Amino acid sequence: MLNDYRKKILDTLQMLSLLDGLSGTFFGFAWMYLLLRCTSKEEYAAWVLFFMVCASIEVARSGMIQNALLTYLTPTAGTSEYGEISRASWYINGLLTALSVVVVLICAAILPNLWATPVLRPMFWVYIITTIAFMPLSQFNYIQQANMDFKGIFWGNVVRRGLFFVYILLLYIFHWKVNMVILAAVQAFTTTLAAALSYMWAKPYLKMAKQVSKRWVSELLHFGKYVFGTNLCAMIFKNVDKMILATVSQLSAVSVYDVAMRIIQLLDVPSMAAATVVYPQSAKLSATKDVKGIKEMYEKSVGAILAMILPALIIVILFAKQIVILIASPKYVDSVPILLWSLPFSILYPFSRQCGTILDSNGKPHINFLFVLTSAILITTSLLIFVPLYDIYGVIIGTFIAQIIIFCYNQYFLHRFYKINALNSFYYIGYFYKLGYHYLSNYLSLRFKSAK
Repeated sequence: MLNDYRKKILDTLQMLSLLDGLSGTFFGFAWMYLLLRCTSKEEYAAWVLFFMVCASIEVARSGMIQNALLTYLTPTAGTSEYGEISRASWYINGLLTALSVVVVLICAAILPNLWATPVLRPMFWVYIITTIAFMPLSQFNYIQQANMDFKGIFWGNVVRRGLFFVYILLLYIFHWKVNMVILAAVQAFTTTLAAALSYMWAKPYLKMAKQVSKRWVSELLHFGKYVFGTNLCAMIFKNVDKMILATVSQLSAVSVYDVAMRIIQLLDVPSMAAATVVYPQSAKLSATKDVKGIKEMYEKSVGAILAMILPALIIVILFAKQIVILIASPKYVDSVPILLWSLPFSILYPFSRQCGTILDSNGKPHINFLFVLTSAILITTSLLIFVPLYDIYGVIIGTFIAQIIIFCYNQYFLHRFYKINALNSFYYIGYFYKLGYHYLSNYLSLRFKSAK
């Protein structure tokens, strides 16, 4: 019975993760578009570094609690264990919040000097309010998810992301000067307001035991430790390039590099969507020990993603300068060569993302954690070698070398576990183009006949 609930919850989590990722990508892109026009390169870089640290803290915290709470809370509805699990999760969330505050204070003491960005210090102090408000917000959201009620989550995200977007839009429309500390304060306000709104919908489900259950604290921590570790390493893997670049190079280089990476991230949207389909299907195949089915699904899903990415890649290659000017304004035209040299990464990303999806859905989160940990160590080492030598282009060289190595050992283990052959994914590119051509020709043929 618990396994059935786990499957239902994990399927729901995958869909919520997709929707959250897509909305996060949309709002992140919208914020970037406006801020690039309201700020200098140095001011924008300060916001990128601030947001990067804050997002890493939030994602790591969520990994420790979310999956574990949703897995155990739903099947215990109406029992005494529901209250015990809920109380234990609040206890863990409180400890993680206290730890997050300590981490933020350490960041406030070290990073402004390391990155030569004094404005980060008061921004981190303000963020302490945000990270405290994030505790009840995240808890209310998880409890609603466990009870299959998503209204509060939706409106909370609308308030938190939407109002922040509206504030930046007003800055842009009325040409107000951007104050980074006030921007961080607006983020704190919207998070607090979102928590208050989420409480209204979560209130019927807030049932807790009087005492903290050590057994359930242990169970939740044990379940969440690999997700926590994977999320933390994934955020390091995702952001270490900007961290090292900010340390070694000028602050403006972070802005130039971030613009290129934001455009490339848009190409990763098909991978996010595909992961939502691949995860539950892979879990079903794993349950029946259908190794051949898992192999075919991985190869086809990567092939389908590449089939969608390649036309976009060609467009970006042909119109890179125009795209950068359209998205970021002419003052960021120096992002064009960075964008062009970074495009090969986007071909390798689907292989890595689907690898993690396959391993998690097949009951191997510990192996996925080791993969992500190894990848984070590898890319950090590579960047520490090449960035001091070649500045911003060292990021490209170091990342490309690390990605090639990561691709090779991921594919080695996927072949060992499931006999997956990465070359087959390139074969499926042609297969999906042919399939798309047949669907389109049949559709046009039917439309033409109906018009007659």
